[in-house]
Amino acid sequence: MDSFDSFPRPQSADGPATILAIGTANPANVMDQMEYADYYFRITNAEDKTELKRKFKRICEKSTIKKRHMSLTEEILKKNPSLCEYMAPSFDARQQIVLEEVPRLAKEAAAKAIKEWGRPTSDITHLPVNMASLHAMRKAQRARGPATIMAIGTANPPNLYEQSTYPDYYFRVTNSEHMQELKHKFQRICEKTMVKRRYLYLTEEILKERPKLCSYMEPSFDDRQDIVVEEVPKLAKEAATKAIKEWGRSMSDITHLVFCSISGIDMPGADYRLAKLLGLPLSVNRIMLYSQACHMGAAMLRIAKDLAENNKGARVLVVSCEITVLSFRGPDEHDFQALAGQAGFGDGAAAVIVGADPIQGVEKSIYEIVSATQVTVPESEKAVGGHLREVGLTFYFFSQLPMIIADNIENSLTEAFKPLGITNWNDIFWVAHPGNWAIMDAIERRLGLQPEKLSTARHVFSEYGNMQSATVYFVLDEVRKRSVTQGQSTTGDGLRWGVLFGFGPGLSIETVVLRGNPIFEMMSAAQVTVPDCEKAVGGHLKEIGLTFHFMNQLPMLISNNLENCLLEAFKPLGITDWNEVFWVSHPGNWGIMDAIEKKVGLKQEKLRSSRHVFGEYGNMMSATVLFVMDDVRKRSAAEGRATTGDGLEWGVLFGFGPGLTIETV
Repeated sequence: MDSFDSFPRPQSADGPATILAIGTANPANVMDQMEYADYYFRITNAEDKTELKRKFKRICEKSTIKKRHMSLTEEILKKNPSLCEYMAPSFDARQQIVLEEVPRLAKEAAAKAIKEWGRPTSDITHLPVNMASLHAMRKAQRARGPATIMAIGTANPPNLYEQSTYPDYYFRVTNSEHMQELKHKFQRICEKTMVKRRYLYLTEEILKERPKLCSYMEPSFDDRQDIVVEEVPKLAKEAATKAIKEWGRSMSDITHLVFCSISGIDMPGADYRLAKLLGLPLSVNRIMLYSQACHMGAAMLRIAKDLAENNKGARVLVVSCEITVLSFRGPDEHDFQALAGQAGFGDGAAAVIVGADPIQGVEKSIYEIVSATQVTVPESEKAVGGHLREVGLTFYFFSQLPMIIADNIENSLTEAFKPLGITNWNDIFWVAHPGNWAIMDAIERRLGLQPEKLSTARHVFSEYGNMQSATVYFVLDEVRKRSVTQGQSTTGDGLRWGVLFGFGPGLSIETVVLRGNPIFEMMSAAQVTVPDCEKAVGGHLKEIGLTFHFMNQLPMLISNNLENCLLEAFKPLGITDWNEVFWVSHPGNWGIMDAIEKKVGLKQEKLRSSRHVFGEYGNMMSATVLFVMDDVRKRSAAEGRATTGDGLEWGVLFGFGPGLTIETV
């Protein structure tokens, strides 16, 4: 955070200003550039000036503009003919038009921004939350800021099983095809799960080598254990490697490892094996959590938050890996719960990097972990659980489990969101461990959730099944990816606050309050006036209207003075290569963009949004740069970039105008 603190910070708010939403609007009247010359000379009654018209056509072609939106229509100009004359006094007519049309068009853009922002207009002049409540959450931290999730990685075994064909496979490999009635029952169970497909480690070849796993209750612990001790760390490594790659720092910078798995108990443990596979430093602080189940995805974030916030500079690698080798077994007509488990569980691993005070320009915050709490529902230890025996792992659960979870979740939510004053659970984004379809249905009904709130949890469950503690990280990854793809204003479906929710044996309920990141964060903003350049560009408002003037050397003047502004702005970050930042630049015109590219050595793609907006809309003066910013974030989402700024952490918003004035944000 040293470079972050180098910025001048006169703000009274705790954090820097952030852009929460963007809205753009244009008049309905669209002019094609290739047809504009004919239109322009016709409405101005200048069709007799054929040579000038040809010259104007060439100017239009060279502009590279394709089309423009304009408020002035032929009807308006017929009512106000003085606007069509070269130097006729027409100020009153022009003023009357702009006084009516400017607020009207501005309202359209503002309404879009407010809609994306998602709050009432009465809140525009107020802070979004009472920051004092956040201070209360953070008062005991040793790091300066809260814990944040900086990267997410997921992995699955290569073997994909379609749910529609799984009953045939399952009864064949367990030598149970003679149990036709039970097979039909299992088919109905598979259909009701709403799972479409799952990834599983066990293959037919492995099961042929270890036939004890296919019986219903034959002692087979050693066979199962031999597999999971080796394979759990391997699959965990795949997910961890992806998270570390996204994080962008060295393995040696990881200070803590928190690893969770139902299976793989051994000494040294799976945490040791994973650290060795990854090549983590011998000084890494390891925590291994065995035999816990579904709620541990959320619980590990609670542990990681404490580690990150109470150990300055800590970077916690959180890993969950669950494979169903311990619980796979053949069918039995008297054990419905075992059949339900065979129909719903899948294999997967997930990893996240958690740390406080992200290093600016190196690390990024995907989500802020605001708070994390656990509640145990009294007298509920028999609601869901499991037993590890010689026959492997057996699960049990009450049929009333969905109701028990739904009846107890709201108290946890109310307590967690009390400091933020949130009581409407549709006002937050949801990262929920799915459990099963019935549990999600019960939660939806109990809390009055809109269907889309648990849509990601349902999607992950249908595509992967219940991967126990790893599942909620798959949901988290889907939420952030979808938010980017859809161009949402935050990583939490466009909402600022969210909940990561899990439940498991105990009955334990974990509630993690998350804060999604905004579209862009404004780190600094500066204005420079270039000396002795007041005649470079300007305009005069007279009775005849507004006239512009600019020097031929304007592109050179702008490009010659731009780099000094950039150097001063990015000095705290140590950035001097302008291809390392994303560009939101007012285009001006094609000549100005060419001059900037040449002067600071920009790659062609750096100004592509500026050129695109200019080509589609022309120069819309002050509004243009906001169109460019909107284009950058939307294109970044469409291309699957890691950030809203072409995948880069830092960027510049650049504008220029009369004075000559240069603005660098």
